[in-house]
Amino acid sequence: MSKPFMMLGNNVPLTVTSRRQNFAGYCKELADRIFNHLNLNYEIHLVKDGLYGAIDPATNTWNGMVGEVLRGEADIIIAPLTMTISRAKYIDFTEPFMNFGLSLMLRKPGKTKPGMFSFLSPLTNSVWLCTAAATVVVALALTLIAHISPKERTRPDVPLDLSLGNSLWFSFASFVHEGIDIFPISASTRVFAFVWRYFCLVIMAYYTANLAAALSDPSAFVPTMQAGFDRVRSSPYAFVVESKMNEFINHRQPCDTMMVGGTFGSKAYSIGVSSKRADMRIFKEHITDAILRLREEQILAKMYKEWWIEKGECHAAKDGPTCEPLALVNLSGVFYILIAGLVLAILIGVSMFMWRLKRYKRLQRSYRRLAVGNPLRPQAEGN
Repeated sequence: MSKPFMMLGNNVPLTVTSRRQNFAGYCKELADRIFNHLNLNYEIHLVKDGLYGAIDPATNTWNGMVGEVLRGEADIIIAPLTMTISRAKYIDFTEPFMNFGLSLMLRKPGKTKPGMFSFLSPLTNSVWLCTAAATVVVALALTLIAHISPKERTRPDVPLDLSLGNSLWFSFASFVHEGIDIFPISASTRVFAFVWRYFCLVIMAYYTANLAAALSDPSAFVPTMQAGFDRVRSSPYAFVVESKMNEFINHRQPCDTMMVGGTFGSKAYSIGVSSKRADMRIFKEHITDAILRLREEQILAKMYKEWWIEKGECHAAKDGPTCEPLALVNLSGVFYILIAGLVLAILIGVSMFMWRLKRYKRLQRSYRRLAVGNPLRPQAEGN
């Protein structure tokens, strides 16, 4: 049995054939509504091995609920049974009664009072201020380097692409990964633009790199779902679990877990029936009609709200959870790289400017000597 789908009442002994009045849960209520709609009675039979159903490699036969249906020990399966291709080859599935996906469960971090600028909380104020200052400094540096670099100005009468306004846009757009049509031309501006984009990449991918390192750890796997819940509560561990179970655990004591992000890998829970019996194939159509009717009348949504939310043990906290912010010392290396890139770009720009200035003076002296020593220069007109 799996909460909240099927649960046994208090002080009731667990047997394979317990009376249905002794059970409660989402699937119990679903069965009551379906069979009331069909005007039929039913009995609850607990699966003997406690499994949902898979091919046993030792015997090459199906175990769990699927195996009991195939052997005729049960007629239908009303449980959080996932629809899979392998199971669909041996049993029939009705219309799904619940859709779900995979999700990440994390332990709730320390709670603080969220303010007007709580969206800035992943980083400390010093990091945000330094990043904003770096954006402005990069724009000023690009403008300065472009003015002293000869190759940035293709024609004297055409303004520079890297003006102060364009440089500010280039700096900000690079940080938010926005497409831009401003391209540095000289080597010095290209070097600095590359370093700035590398700086932005490191800042934006910092958390992703940590998560990838954690997921590649061989010790990240757990033998059971409960072991995964316990590990999330006791250590900084991300557990991949079905979204419905994730939401249920998050609403139960000690209320210290949460689901991060959305779901991925869409799946569904469905009722399974035998595909070998003609009467069960007809019965499957009646069950599907009942499920569709329950969905259209919003009864399935109300049942989910009741068993997951209303019967939850956690009240909405006044203080929202926040992540521990990164201090400036944790990211100081990235700023050192940015400063080194700025110094390198300025040195390249100054050296190219000095080389161009020296070359210009040499050509100017050559033109002056040519003008003074030219014997064919026309004489000034006199009387």
